Parts: sequence; C-alpha cells; structure tokens
Amino acid sequence: MKDERGLTLVELLVAIVILGMVLIPLLTIMTGTTVRTVANEKGATNLYIAQEVMEKIRMNHGIYKVDRDSDGSERTYCFSKVTGICDGYQSLRSDFEHELMIENDQMIELTVSKVIDHPSFNQVEVLVANVRLDDEGVVKKKNGIEFVTAVKR
Repeated sequence: MKDERGLTLVELLVAIVILGMVLIPLLTIMTGTTVRTVANEKGATNLYIAQEVMEKIRMNHGIYKVDRDSDGSERTYCFSKVTGICDGYQSLRSDFEHELMIENDQMIELTVSKVIDHPSFNQVEVLVANVRLDDEGVVKKKNGIEFVTAVKR
C-alpha cells in the first residue's frame, strides 16, 4: 500500500470522544459557577436591604415608625412589587421602595411584636427575600435574610 496521509474515520471519532470528555466537565463547572454567582449576588443585595430597613426602623420616627396593633398583638407589614405576595398584611409605605430600590422579585416583611420583659419596647423582625408565586398561588421564597431587634416604642 501507499503511504497515505490523513485520518481515518475511527481516529476522528476517538478524537471527538476525548475532546467531549474534556469539554463537558469544564462547561458544567462554568455553568454551576455562574448560577452560584447570581444566587450570591441576590443574597448580598437582600442582606444590604435588610440592614438598611433595620437601621431605618431603629430610627423609629416619621415614615419609618412601626408599631404593634392597638391591642398589643403582633402586626405584620409587607412590601413587594409581586402581585398577591402581601395580601392580608399591613402595607409598608412606598417610601421604602424608592429609598431602597427594591427589585421586582423582592419582598420586605416586618413583624412587630411585644417584648415580654419590657413593654415599652417592640421586637421587630425583618425578612428580605426573593419571591414568586407558583402555579397554585403558593409563595416561594429564596435567598432570605432575617434580622431581629428591639425598638423603643
């Protein structure tokens, strides 16, 4: 036979398989890293907003004053741009949205209750999370950050 140069079909298939075995894990790692980076970014944003809300509530005056119900029971405030998330809750003032630049999929939930040992203080819990309603109308929360503090009434 002549000395022919070139690749046979078998050699080409083996090269493609080896290339695929190297590239697929690399692409999987890159995709997973991207997903984790986006989740971490949302968590960091929620942390920032939760800290800002807590600081504003701790000022405890003007538009940021929150209190429990007149009978002393707890009151829950809520703000979200997602329709139906805050149904049945006391609405937070829209000033929070403008000052904190709340994104379309975020929610802020504040629960104000009595501090048992100190009736002149309120316990305030702040939850900031990314939310969505599933097909059955159930609220799904991700990347939630929650802070608790006591605020003088």
